[in-house]
Amino acid sequence: MFLNYLLKHLPGKFCVLVFLLTGNLFLFSATVFAQTDFKLLLEPFPVAEAPALQSFAAAQYDGKWVLIGGRTDGLHRRQPPFAFLDEDNNRNIYVVEPETGKVWKQSTASLPAMLADQLRSTNMESHQHGNRLMMVGGYGYSEVKARHITYPALVMADLPGLINAIIAAKPIASFFTHIEHEYFAVTGGQMGILGDTFLLAGGQRFDGRYNPHNMPSFTQQYTDQVKRFTISGDGASAQINYLESFTDEKELHRRDYNMLPQIFKDEKQGFTMFSGVFRQDADLPFLNTVDLTTSGHIPRNDFEQKLNQYHSGKFSMYDASTQAMYNIFLGGISQFTIDSTGNMVKDDEVPFVNTIACITRNSTGEMQEQKMGEMPGLLGASAEFFIHPNILQYENGVIKYQALLPGENFIGYLFTGPTFLNKSHS
Repeated sequence: MFLNYLLKHLPGKFCVLVFLLTGNLFLFSATVFAQTDFKLLLEPFPVAEAPALQSFAAAQYDGKWVLIGGRTDGLHRRQPPFAFLDEDNNRNIYVVEPETGKVWKQSTASLPAMLADQLRSTNMESHQHGNRLMMVGGYGYSEVKARHITYPALVMADLPGLINAIIAAKPIASFFTHIEHEYFAVTGGQMGILGDTFLLAGGQRFDGRYNPHNMPSFTQQYTDQVKRFTISGDGASAQINYLESFTDEKELHRRDYNMLPQIFKDEKQGFTMFSGVFRQDADLPFLNTVDLTTSGHIPRNDFEQKLNQYHSGKFSMYDASTQAMYNIFLGGISQFTIDSTGNMVKDDEVPFVNTIACITRNSTGEMQEQKMGEMPGLLGASAEFFIHPNILQYENGVIKYQALLPGENFIGYLFTGPTFLNKSHS
């Protein structure tokens, strides 16, 4: 179903409309006020045949979404024999047309074995570049290797060809390019592009069975890097040019975080790596953020992010008239919440939360965080946001806030992610 987020028009302000689709059914309506220019209204809107997924790769093309990989079981189990079971991998590639509610799917079973394995994995890094969806790494059980691995490969999907083939129920293997290299064995990071340079930011290599007690059932190594590469050519002729990485064992030692495109001073484009886990001195989230530009990475130790610290639904907007950057986070997991009296509450168990928050960067670069409202439950973790094609954006995907019209503006969709009935996680 969809839950739509309506930011009502206020005098001299804007209105933003957002939808959330989840595999669970909610009947909820509430109005949430924020200290920004937004008023937020949530309403349910059911859509049949929508898959319930988390931690998947996603893209949109010609009014349709492509959903690849991820899991169908919600929170992973804590017992190693039952964690990240192969049977709970998403074994279908979905095409969703949100405007009509139509859903098409095709199994990955017809694909070459190692490619099929990877496209059933969880927490691939992914980024849409034009009509291609780039997917890197991911973790899961490999039928080829007969064990759990982080996949050492880059996959490029031809979106128009793949969408048309799935709708027509035709073979899809020719619409994927699969490049194996240990460089790409990363899961839980984020991916973006600046100019023609792809960024593979943070993440880890995790091979073996998950074990919450750190027993010897796995090996784990954080990248501590922003890896950089370019791609020339396409399809079977594609060539990878591996560039020098940004390395920082302290600041880039993070995963399962949010990264959002930014407009910096003088409208220079980049990204910000928000929060994430785990600090080297404690099993707790980072509080600072890291800005990424073409010249390197810049830790922001003058700001602490305390809300929405894990990967969740999110989007960013830039107001050119005031030079303000708005970063919106929808639910997820966090060490901190704000109670009904406005007090900050700390919980080192780092539970699932229903917080909707905004981090604003003003014209001088100062950053400030505020709670905007609440989700209708413990939603948003490992979800993805789709900006509506009619919304004007900068090249890197930041919404042009000043281009929104007075009144209601249909911004996009926040798709799926698990729903939790309690706050416990690991």
